[in-house]
Amino acid sequence: MPCSDCGSLLCLSKTDSNSLFCPECTGYRVESQPVLDAKINWYLKDFLTEQRIDRLLTEYSKQSLTYKLLHRVNYISNQFFSQAETSLPADEFGYVAYLIKRIYEIDDSKFGDKTLPQDSPELDETLTTVQKYYTEFVSRLERVQNEFTVCIRNSEEFTGRMQDLLTDYDRYQSEYGLCNDRCTNSVGGVEDRYEDFSYVYDKIRQTDGVEPGDAETPREFADAWYPVIQQLRFIAGSDDRVGMTYKTRFPEGVTVFDIREFLNKLDDQVPLEHMAHAQYNSAVIPLRPRVVNKCGREVFGKQWSEVKDYVVVSEDNLEAHPFLFEMSFDLPHQTIPTTNVYYPRHYAQLLKFQVFPLLQNNTDEPNGHTLLSNVAGDNGTIRERNLYEFLTEQGIDCYHSAEITSKNPNEIDLLCVMENRIIFIEVKYRFPPLQINEADGITELNQYFNRVIFNEVPPDSNREGKGPFPEKVQSWRELEAGDTFTSQVSRDDTDRDKQTISDGWTDMDVEMFVVSNVVPSFITKHDVRFLTDFEFYQYIKYNDDSVLYSVQEN
Repeated sequence: MPCSDCGSLLCLSKTDSNSLFCPECTGYRVESQPVLDAKINWYLKDFLTEQRIDRLLTEYSKQSLTYKLLHRVNYISNQFFSQAETSLPADEFGYVAYLIKRIYEIDDSKFGDKTLPQDSPELDETLTTVQKYYTEFVSRLERVQNEFTVCIRNSEEFTGRMQDLLTDYDRYQSEYGLCNDRCTNSVGGVEDRYEDFSYVYDKIRQTDGVEPGDAETPREFADAWYPVIQQLRFIAGSDDRVGMTYKTRFPEGVTVFDIREFLNKLDDQVPLEHMAHAQYNSAVIPLRPRVVNKCGREVFGKQWSEVKDYVVVSEDNLEAHPFLFEMSFDLPHQTIPTTNVYYPRHYAQLLKFQVFPLLQNNTDEPNGHTLLSNVAGDNGTIRERNLYEFLTEQGIDCYHSAEITSKNPNEIDLLCVMENRIIFIEVKYRFPPLQINEADGITELNQYFNRVIFNEVPPDSNREGKGPFPEKVQSWRELEAGDTFTSQVSRDDTDRDKQTISDGWTDMDVEMFVVSNVVPSFITKHDVRFLTDFEFYQYIKYNDDSVLYSVQEN
């Protein structure tokens, strides 16, 4: 949370990677947000513009360039599906589709005739430079605009000139930026700790829902595929440009099962030898428009003419979701251009999960976002039990759903007794905010945790608060040796045993944790520490204190 003395955002120290400090109270010259916004807008709109980057793209043939980028994003998607320990490269996955749509916007006459090798998904030096312009340069500046980065004037080199934006400031990650990164790591995993992330994904977040292949309703689909959908939601919300590409809202009545059936029918049109090639090499499949229309009519009926505009990107329809890409090109000795619809199969199959929150479904069903929010809340008890089993496997004396018997139960999700300390744990899972890449999204997370942990509700909100968690813990601290409580001893919530408070209870140190898939920007509040389940796993499994951030005193 912002500095208690001056209200400025805290920043992550560059000398102590686990510590946050207030740059204003430390005496640094923090640049104002309006000045930074003005400089960044000038830099991107008048100096190093997208139009200058377009010149690099237009060296190539439009068809060759588009196919190469489709091949690349299809390859990334295939790797994610086929290799269990491969995380999805969020920046690249997000920006490649944006780049393709940008290529469609450029007039055909501006493109050259340089071709790219079509047998490999690897990008050449020029396209890698273009990609890095977005994933590294633009993304870095947008983090400044979103208050994820704080800029401190470089006392030795500061000139104040617009063009010196990159050298005038030392950049520090703000508490908002740290929150965003911690949530992103929780949802998408960390490259060098993917085995740990897989354990959290498969064991701690696992629910008792239907198997993915058995889902027959949108609710069952949300339950079965929640972790994948959540990860793709983060990517779609990682950047304004990416968001524009992945935020198509489909007409009412279209379900994820319709989209799945449509893609399966497209697969059926591909000869087996071509499908094997597409599977092995991640090749993009060209289809004739009449074939796509036939499959669309078989699935969507009369609604296909409307749905088509939502799933086929073309020069006249750039607002479509990037499932399919229509492109016309000239062939030798032909006066009429030939049109194909390109089907990046693995990418399209992944998009059906990404688009799920945006689907309105049928009139008698909640929309995708509501279903996912319900899944996050409804499975809380199961995930509590999963965490309980993990803790007991580590040899920790743990009690699930602990309730005091002599007065108000003040249920504690997980109560752990470890040597000379007691750990009280509240487990809270929720679907990430859509604007997780902006300060408003972080504010939404902060308000959520303030409401459900501290019973702090904004005056203009009609939501009910819960807790406060510290008060519940205090009632437990007041128990004496011999007092009793009950706890759940199996996955059956009616199966409970009575426990007795042991000697020395009041002499033990107390720690309070909130464990979730996402965290607020504040590290601790009222002595409650917030960790993602991924961080909590590392803390317990490896006694890894690097996940325990602290705030320096002014």
